[in-house]
Amino acid sequence: MEDKYVAVIEPVIGIIRVFKHDQVAMVDPYEFSATVLYSENGEVAELAGATSKGGISFIHFREAIFKELYRLGVKHLKWNRRSKNRDKRYVMIDVLSYLERRS
Repeated sequence: MEDKYVAVIEPVIGIIRVFKHDQVAMVDPYEFSATVLYSENGEVAELAGATSKGGISFIHFREAIFKELYRLGVKHLKWNRRSKNRDKRYVMIDVLSYLERRS
């Protein structure tokens, strides 16, 4: 029988969790969590609904997040930032360029 159609499942959403280096993922409590929305065939990831233990800033988790996104083939990370007057703007960062600057 000849196939007339091909089906492909494209992951469009996930959850990223960041654990302390000496902790066991999915066993110990996580330090940071966010919903990850994929677009552009998985090359762009957007963080939404980010939350951290004790209100610790995203900056502390940034490198671990970028390394995981790079491992998954994500090329750009974007997220929504709000200014002090609550204006919204999107930030877009090239994952590889960020990691190269950190090396």
